[in-house]
Amino acid sequence: MRKSVKITLCTALSFMFIFSCLGFATLTDTLSISGNAAATPPNAVFITDATVVNTNVSSESHEVVFPTNLQSNIRGARNNSVTYMITVKNNTSYKYAYSGIDYVTDAAYNGNSYIGNGITITTKDKQTDSSATFNSSDTLEPGAVRTFYVTYTVSRNTAANKDLNFLVNFKFGIHVDSAGDVAIDNALDKFTSVLNDSSAGGGYEVLTDKIDDKYDGRNDWKANYIGNVVDSSSSDSKIVNDLFGGELTLDIDGRETNVTVLIKREDVDGNPLTGDDYTITHSNGGSTSGYGCEMTLYMTTHHLQYGTPTVYAAVFTCQRNSDGSYGSWYVLGDIYEGTANIVGYEGGQSTGSFDTGTWRSVNKTYTVSSDYQYTVSQNNTIQTVIQAEDVYGLARNKLQPLLRKAKNILDGDYGVFAGVAIERLRSVYDEASIYYTIGADGTLTVNPTSTRAQLVPYIREVETALVPFDGVLNPNI
Repeated sequence: MRKSVKITLCTALSFMFIFSCLGFATLTDTLSISGNAAATPPNAVFITDATVVNTNVSSESHEVVFPTNLQSNIRGARNNSVTYMITVKNNTSYKYAYSGIDYVTDAAYNGNSYIGNGITITTKDKQTDSSATFNSSDTLEPGAVRTFYVTYTVSRNTAANKDLNFLVNFKFGIHVDSAGDVAIDNALDKFTSVLNDSSAGGGYEVLTDKIDDKYDGRNDWKANYIGNVVDSSSSDSKIVNDLFGGELTLDIDGRETNVTVLIKREDVDGNPLTGDDYTITHSNGGSTSGYGCEMTLYMTTHHLQYGTPTVYAAVFTCQRNSDGSYGSWYVLGDIYEGTANIVGYEGGQSTGSFDTGTWRSVNKTYTVSSDYQYTVSQNNTIQTVIQAEDVYGLARNKLQPLLRKAKNILDGDYGVFAGVAIERLRSVYDEASIYYTIGADGTLTVNPTSTRAQLVPYIREVETALVPFDGVLNPNI
């Protein structure tokens, strides 16, 4: 994708934002309720501040409406104006770009009807600029904060000396440079839903049945994969595309980014007691089996005709329930970036697919939290990445105090809590129990044999679930 192209996808607007899973209350034995509420910044581009920096109108008032709307009231005469300094934050992992203003004509916002017909709104990089210098060439990198200026000018007598109410959205959308990242994340989310749809005829059953159907009774390697890559059969592509329900294509202003995938069913973590099992018997008498199989989703936006494609790999596993059934599927570690050789869908010297057996990692650092990250060196197989030890116990040392905080809250050391937040914390804490033990003295210890990939997802989950309780925690627990 050419970085000079500035194409954006307009974000959907909302006039109300609800912080879910973040409030909680303490209950006493007299049923009086006291409480605290905590919120992390929303995962979005949003206005953090809007200030009047210059005006000669008679009166003005304004407020920010999440995420990027400015509601204002202006009363002024011809050629009077008001200039706002607006600060926005990109609290996402994607690159965004400014894509203009949007508004609706509504009786409650009579000023909107004059925009472009008596009222001029000019967005600028600098307050002193006379033209729209803040435009679609202006971008916001992930985590970036940026300030721009907006001038409302009253230019016609018909709009003068009236109370003018405005609600204007300053739109930001996904930049084309991040289209591939968004499409891959969408595919990952959808695949999670497919694997965890265990209903009769649901996603997991359809997927595994179709993979089993590929076995020819002779070649074991044909029994463990399916995909929608360029060279795959039309029937396999249709099955995969139907399962993903359109989530493999992202359209940004008419420009499509397509993700093609291969799904591989094999043991990746080296543990026969995680993942699922299968045995397939073909009509010709041939049979093959697999035990402790993870589901690896390999994803690429490459054309797969020449070159060395970048291929992302996400390894899903599940635990076994006491009755032998499979628990929820979840990602081990991170979405790992690597490369693979181009081959045909059925192997051989061809194009249109890639060989998962040749997938090798690139050198990359993965950030798990504000104070923990790790680096995967280049040229490792996906099995090596997933089975890597927790070197120096860094992941364990990060997760252990988080789990101990969670335990103290759930044990009632800070009072009794009720609500969505405490239920979420309890759920995450219980899910992580496969990786910790509690001694006779009540001390929680993360198992030292746990791999890095096993612990990383829980560091994120537990840390997020603890956010609402920051106001009551002793940091030295």
